[in-house]
Amino acid sequence: MSISGGLGLTDVCHKDNLDCWKQNIRQAGVLQLETCQSTDILRRLIRISMLECVKECMVTSHCTGINYRQLWLMCDILGDLKDLTSEINCVYSAIKTWNNSMAGECKNHTCKNGEKCVIDADNWKCEPAFCVDSPYSLNAVSAERFGPYRNIGAAVKFKCKHNYEMNGKPYSQCLPSMQWENWFSCVEKHVAWIGLNDITNEGQWNWISDGSGLNYTNWLLGEPNGFEIENCVNYCKEYCRKTVYGWNDEGCHSLQGYICERYFD
Repeated sequence: MSISGGLGLTDVCHKDNLDCWKQNIRQAGVLQLETCQSTDILRRLIRISMLECVKECMVTSHCTGINYRQLWLMCDILGDLKDLTSEINCVYSAIKTWNNSMAGECKNHTCKNGEKCVIDADNWKCEPAFCVDSPYSLNAVSAERFGPYRNIGAAVKFKCKHNYEMNGKPYSQCLPSMQWENWFSCVEKHVAWIGLNDITNEGQWNWISDGSGLNYTNWLLGEPNGFEIENCVNYCKEYCRKTVYGWNDEGCHSLQGYICERYFD
């Protein structure tokens, strides 16, 4: 679907942006409605129109298309075309379907990966715009709703994988040097089921291996404290926010490591 096919300037220009309203679009781009790309996002810009978004793609090196979310006035400048996914209120458009005259003096720029073209007096020049590589931290995944992006100065939010906990602030920042700086690390939660529970009778703890009761205990301070809700026991320290290892009662349905008992001849 193209702009001339049903999407007018009222949909892509801010009401007070006269420059946007005056644009002469010689060739309307093809829009794929309810579709977006959630990976390889070079830059993310907010509070700009769709036509401004198209222009930003044209002046950004390695841009092949855009996402535009009208409800958020949010523009994604995209790198290599990846698998497109369905997303309500999002529009994808390949930049090759637009006339590059919208980029003005930058339409034939030769900026390198990570750069964008800007006008300096009557000439164009290239300046850093995004980190070339995607942010990465061991045992962490992006917590960004619409996927991670790489703007210079951007701080992208992360969360730790299962059984890891956050040490520091959950962000990775793209520096002016076009390198990433992580503000956190994901530390493994040392926790394991030990095979002890009181599922059958509340408060009566038995080993699942042979049903026997306890002949010793190693409860952490304040444990057990889950009553009918927490009927299985694990062995932990940092995971349980303690300074020493010990037993902790917990709900039985979380995925954790486990400790096995082995008999030797």
